[in-house]
Amino acid sequence: CTPAPAPAPVMANPLMSNSQLLQMDVDSDGVPKHFLCPITQELFDDPVIWVDGHTYSRAAIAQWLRHKDTSPMTGEKFPVGWGRGDAGAGRLLPNHAMRSQVEEWKSRSV
Repeated sequence: CTPAPAPAPVMANPLMSNSQLLQMDVDSDGVPKHFLCPITQELFDDPVIWVDGHTYSRAAIAQWLRHKDTSPMTGEKFPVGWGRGDAGAGRLLPNHAMRSQVEEWKSRSV
């Protein structure tokens, strides 16, 4: 009995090559989009995770929290005491994995 052949890989769009799919994931400067802060659209320099589960640059989300009590990504209001002001910025967690990925990408791109 001969085993059945493995199924062909499934692509998002059968007319697009893998390299085209990868190109969609970078900005106009060639920076992977998941390395960009969703607030500033700039490369993460000090990535942190906020209570909404998203990663932001520390300075950008701290500035955001001084003036707003909603998630930059979803627009949802934060629970009382978790948003506006310095108390909100005190709940930021370093995203070491993202920092390492960005640093590795930068070292390869130089």
